Amino acid sequence: MNQEMGAHALMARPLGEMSRKRLMRLMARLTGAQGGGRYERVCDMASASGQEAIASLLPESAGLAALGSRHDRALWVYLNEPALFRRAEQTLLMEMARYGQFWRGYAAPQGVDVEANALGRMGFESRVGRLFENGDAYLELYGRRAGEEGDWVTQAALYRSSGNGAERAPVLEAVILYDARSGMLEIIAMAPPRAEVIAALFAETLLNAKRALAPLWRQQGIRDGAWVAPAHRAFPVRGAMGWCDEEGWRPVDTPAARAANEARWRALAH
Repeated sequence: MNQEMGAHALMARPLGEMSRKRLMRLMARLTGAQGGGRYERVCDMASASGQEAIASLLPESAGLAALGSRHDRALWVYLNEPALFRRAEQTLLMEMARYGQFWRGYAAPQGVDVEANALGRMGFESRVGRLFENGDAYLELYGRRAGEEGDWVTQAALYRSSGNGAERAPVLEAVILYDARSGMLEIIAMAPPRAEVIAALFAETLLNAKRALAPLWRQQGIRDGAWVAPAHRAFPVRGAMGWCDEEGWRPVDTPAARAANEARWRALAH
């Protein structure tokens, strides 16, 4: 497996309780389940991780650094570059939700220019739209930098329509990240049961995949951040320092927890 897949792991951080609540508020705003005014949105993007998300979408020569504070930079982008601000919010979501219950990762074909595949995008929108009540979907593709090396990757926002007639509005359904160099495909799905289907359709129509995607899960305790593909099943994955299942990462801190995890592993390993 390509060792470059470990590059994205460098940006991951364990979520504390405050960060978890912030993530859920961000998801609620992006999906329209909860309204969010200018203050809340700008405040999120004025954080250190929000500033990294904005910077990943801008040319390195962008002059935002000349503005006096994080809040000034976030507010300037909000007022002057609303599309970029929205994409930065989606980038923040991808970075905050990675490895959690809404995240899935896969080994996909390498070296595909997704943004140039207009026919593939139309095919994806047509097929994935059948998953939704209104039967339509829209995929927004854009590039950004990722990892410590600033490698260029393709990010996509999948929208579905909500409401009828004049009340119809786009609702974010998933954020997808594809690294052409490594072939790594990541998805944050607002409805996790749909993630595998959406990823498979993305790979088939936009990446010309000829075989089923191999799921990837990060083994905690591996210092170089390497990725592994389970031999027989996506779950559970037992790492050196904990347990990964449908509910996310659970660290092993005590002998009792370690024994419980070992018993659970044996029960599910058949």
